[in-house]
Amino acid sequence: MASRKPKDRSLPKERQKTDKSLRVEREKVDEKLASGTERTEERTDEEMVESRVDADTARRRQRAKADQAVDAAQKDGEDSADAKRVASELRDERRSDDEALEAERRSVDAALEHERERQARTVQELLRSERGSTDRDLTHERDSADTAVRRAVSMRSENAAALTATRSALLTRDDFLAIIGHDLKNPLVAIATAAESLRSESSDTGTSERVRTQTDTIATNARDALRLLNDLLERVAIWQDSAAPQDSAADAKRQGAAAPEGSNPGGATR
Repeated sequence: MASRKPKDRSLPKERQKTDKSLRVEREKVDEKLASGTERTEERTDEEMVESRVDADTARRRQRAKADQAVDAAQKDGEDSADAKRVASELRDERRSDDEALEAERRSVDAALEHERERQARTVQELLRSERGSTDRDLTHERDSADTAVRRAVSMRSENAAALTATRSALLTRDDFLAIIGHDLKNPLVAIATAAESLRSESSDTGTSERVRTQTDTIATNARDALRLLNDLLERVAIWQDSAAPQDSAADAKRQGAAAPEGSNPGGATR
């Protein structure tokens, strides 16, 4: 019976390494994305602030020119009441413009913030979708690999069981042949020995030619049968060694125990 091999744990370890590498890679992507988004927003904010500063500077210049015009008109002797009215209207108009500009800028800031949040959500959704697809593909690939491994293990177990059964059948057959061979060997040895004895006695006592001929035939056939039987036993030993090499010592011991005591392929005591 084949010995059970230790379970191969290399596959889970490799998968843990893959999962760790995937997490590290995703963390790097998140960091780069956050860093890039932050730099982009900072540049946008700087450009917006610079644009607003330029706009405020230009507006102040225009207002300064308007104030100079009002002051010049007052110096030229225009009615002070009209000048005051114009100055009051100008202040009200500027206050209204400032309030409208401030409201517009707040609206732009809110819209920009909303757009940034929308873009961030879109990016996160795309990342989740892409990563989810990657995880599903990875899971499917691992499931397929696990199925293939289970099939391979099952086939290996089936092959080992079939090999064990085949070896057992061969050993059973060889044991049967060895036992039968050894059981036949004693009678053949006895027949060969008896034939040799009869042939010797027939020569000494002047037995008829017919008896001597039949005795020679019996002896010759017994020796041939004994030689064939020995060849069969040698082949059985070879088959047993090839079918179960790890049990060759036990087989030899078993064959020796099955051999009859006092048997001799070349002859037997009378």
